[in-house]
Amino acid sequence: MEFEGKSRFFSLTRFRVLPGTVRFVAVWCMVACMVLFSCGWCAEEPASRPKVSEGDVFSRISLSVKKVHTMSSAFEQERHTAMLKEAMISRGRFLFAKPDKILWETIDPIPAGFSVKGQEAKRWQGTSEPSEKIVLSEAPFLQVLIQQILAWTSADFTSLKERYDLKVISEDPVTVGLVPLLAGERDYVRQVTLIFSSDLMYVTSVRIQENKGDEIIIRFLNAVINEPIAEERF
Repeated sequence: MEFEGKSRFFSLTRFRVLPGTVRFVAVWCMVACMVLFSCGWCAEEPASRPKVSEGDVFSRISLSVKKVHTMSSAFEQERHTAMLKEAMISRGRFLFAKPDKILWETIDPIPAGFSVKGQEAKRWQGTSEPSEKIVLSEAPFLQVLIQQILAWTSADFTSLKERYDLKVISEDPVTVGLVPLLAGERDYVRQVTLIFSSDLMYVTSVRIQENKGDEIIIRFLNAVINEPIAEERF
């Protein structure tokens, strides 16, 4: 995929883990799988569109996602802001292994990232400085991100519905919209839109629309599912 004419963007600054990315949730969710997840989008749907059976869609996602034990993928993050005419681009890789191993690493334009293994976590920036251990209880922003990724990778819709109004926008491809319910996140994020792979085993793209008009689009590329990932990668 070509990005001619677009600026590069690095979204991880020291002591603030991936602010641009985790604003989404939200989410790998993503994270997970992950962030994890528009006000008024229902009103914009054509009246003739058949009603989507949300219970059936969520059930299908749950059955598929639970088959995923590991995932490795490249990602491209594209940020659009009102202040800049060109999109800001960063690229990197994402690794996940059940039950609780996560790596998010930006490779271009500046190496940086974080990894989580159970209750252990670390972050780094650049290639010359050593990684820094993180006490998760002292990093609530990172904790939220981890919770979102784990919620998506386990298809924990009960937990997700406590934080978001979840709606199925489309069944081809399966597209889910998440509108934040909690005040802190709702003040910043208008909606998160997730597009799933055809087999529903992972999210192929995340779009985070902010209330001020900016947006972030994260695309997951060349995903590999259920292949072994070396312990030392995390």
